Amino acid sequence: MENKNEYFIVEKQTLDRIERKVDQFLNTQDQSKSESEWLDLEEAGKLLGKSKRIVLELVHKRELPYSQIGRKYYFKVSDIDAMIEKFYIQSK
Repeated sequence: MENKNEYFIVEKQTLDRIERKVDQFLNTQDQSKSESEWLDLEEAGKLLGKSKRIVLELVHKRELPYSQIGRKYYFKVSDIDAMIEKFYIQSK
């Protein structure tokens, strides 16, 4: 097996454009994955900007769908997004 190191020169503009395209692609992959991703109590609180206690209050009030295994709570990102969207207030 021959080991050749090939080098080539790319303009900064072209490299920046390639980097943006890769970032866009990776973000698209992350978004599609996150729709079905499960979060634990702490992660859900961070996403909502609330404490774990407040998230548990939402659970007990049945305002936030969840899954529970033993003492551990899990939340779908899509359910949290839906809850946030439900309380969305449009400006005039």
